[in-house]
Amino acid sequence: MRCILVDDEPLALDVLSSYLEKVEGVQLVARCTNPLEAIRILSEEAIDLVFLDIEMPNLSGIDLVKSLDRLPQFIFTTAYPQYALEGFDLNATDYLVKPVPFPRFLKAIARAKEKHEAGQKPTEIKANATLAVPQESLPDFIFVKSEYENIKINTADIKYLQGLKDYIKIYTNQGDKAILTLSSF
Repeated sequence: MRCILVDDEPLALDVLSSYLEKVEGVQLVARCTNPLEAIRILSEEAIDLVFLDIEMPNLSGIDLVKSLDRLPQFIFTTAYPQYALEGFDLNATDYLVKPVPFPRFLKAIARAKEKHEAGQKPTEIKANATLAVPQESLPDFIFVKSEYENIKINTADIKYLQGLKDYIKIYTNQGDKAILTLSSF
């Protein structure tokens, strides 16, 4: 697996680099102290795994992940445990809290290798996930409640749905129609 490290703290990069030297099957391609440099490398190189800090100047690790179209596996390495839920919502392979103990690092690497060997690529799954429903089994329209009113939406006009934490936004051929809470289902 080809890997890069992204952290604005050189000491953190040194620790992770020393850990990676002890692991077979993972090649360190680059160490980045600037997340914008990491974006450049990710666009030019075939990278399988990214170790990524969250709190960095210019661009947070969370925002870096959200900005990429094609995303390799990534493992957050941060001093902030409160971002873990958001990290896993972005399909993080793992979430390591600094200081990272070596046994915990090995567990994260094992998880990444397992996914890599299985051919699982989180972004491809996320980006290409579709639900194939035979057209004849769909009703002609649905009613959804949005902003205290019922809205009729023709099912043939639905282009896609976007998950927004506790909400779903419905995009149709006429533009975005409704934002619904998940509890309304």
